[in-house]
Amino acid sequence: AAGTVAAGGLAAIRGWAVDASSRRPVDAVRVAIGDGEPVHAILGFSRDVVAERLSSPAARASGFVAAVPVDAVYGSRNVRVDALVGERWTTVHDAERVEVVPAHDPFEALRERGEGWLFGVDAVTASDGAAVPRDRETWILERGAIGRIRMWALDLLAWRPAGRVVALIGGSYCAAVPGFDTPLLADTTGVAGAERAGFAIPVLAPLVGAETVRLFAISPGGDVYGELGTVRVSLREPLALDAVPNGGAALGGLDRAKAGGAVVDHTGPIDVQRGTRIVLDGWAVDRYGPRLASQVELDVAGAGRFEAEYGFRREDVASTLQCNVAACGFSVSVDTAGMEPGVYRASLRVLSARRDAFAEIQDVDLVVH
Repeated sequence: AAGTVAAGGLAAIRGWAVDASSRRPVDAVRVAIGDGEPVHAILGFSRDVVAERLSSPAARASGFVAAVPVDAVYGSRNVRVDALVGERWTTVHDAERVEVVPAHDPFEALRERGEGWLFGVDAVTASDGAAVPRDRETWILERGAIGRIRMWALDLLAWRPAGRVVALIGGSYCAAVPGFDTPLLADTTGVAGAERAGFAIPVLAPLVGAETVRLFAISPGGDVYGELGTVRVSLREPLALDAVPNGGAALGGLDRAKAGGAVVDHTGPIDVQRGTRIVLDGWAVDRYGPRLASQVELDVAGAGRFEAEYGFRREDVASTLQCNVAACGFSVSVDTAGMEPGVYRASLRVLSARRDAFAEIQDVDLVVH
């Protein structure tokens, strides 16, 4: 098998395709896993080896990347690649297979511990190892690129490197690759084994907007876990939720609203004095699966968009829906200091797991005095 993917997640599939007669890149590529819906790939990536092999300089731009939702049932499934040349679609690859396995909660049966962790992010690099540019706290990736988060993590209570690091990316959990050299960390901390406390996490440039990668560590003994922090990656020009509207594609809603730290009724308009901070808590999932969504934000007409922190544990939702969506809770904060007095319609938007559509699940009016 070419690899293992979790049902309900996303698989980053890279390859190349050229027109056999002209030896030029094809007009379009779409990729599917099993009988799942094909996804259009992003074209134009450099493949020097292909150009040399085919003796065609034009074939250098034949590379593609596709972020394919894993909608297939469990088991060995084929990866199908179709190419468009002119007006004709042709299947060009149907041999590779992947193992689709059930999505799992990596923290099931573990005890949460909120202290005693130390971590750092050294860089986010491109596929060739070069560091990608950074804008304050956001790392900038090119559209369709696959990068790598280079980081380290220590369990200070065990005085050893973390046993495992897990990332929550776009609604799917991803295990970091361990064992990278960190000699400076060993010299600085004196922690046993810190000379190889580095981890690497593959990350696909978001197809829409920005992506906040949440990082978690699991202790060397494998019995406790804790959240370390986040890494934010974005396109050079973020698009926010400018995907295609798709009503009914998400489930969720508001559970609680706070204004100035006090719980208020959110079933009707929320009245506040200008300058009051409003915090809205709730849950949201992509209804197809169901599975975790990619992003949640609050669109406040006339005041902008506010990205929610997504990934809080909601075991009650997972139990009710009978699926692995426990990390579906969100919290979004709105500072009304910059809002003129008036009534603002705020809409909760949920970006699908495959990042190609959004759904509005609830509206609430904010009345600023």
